Amino acid sequence: MSRRSMWPEENELFERNGEEWGLALAEVPDEERPMVARCVWWDFASIYTADDYKKRGFRVFDPYLKWQAHVPDDEKVIMGLVTVGYSPDRAATRVWRAMK
Repeated sequence: MSRRSMWPEENELFERNGEEWGLALAEVPDEERPMVARCVWWDFASIYTADDYKKRGFRVFDPYLKWQAHVPDDEKVIMGLVTVGYSPDRAATRVWRAMK
């Protein structure tokens, strides 16, 4: 499905399934992974119904959706988002909007 977006990576990221997101998240350092996973979940997985969420394998996000006291530095979260496929501009915009 093609979506209109100002972000060039948008269509590719929306096409990913849970397994692909899990592999991408595995590349993010442990300290930043929960926050990065929550951002990705909100942007790309939270929009699905429960049935579609399960079919797409998005339960891979579930362990990261629990509250955690540690919040990594913005710059580390931005780098984690870039690691999983966000453009640097999108990652920075995403973090600074969500965290401020």
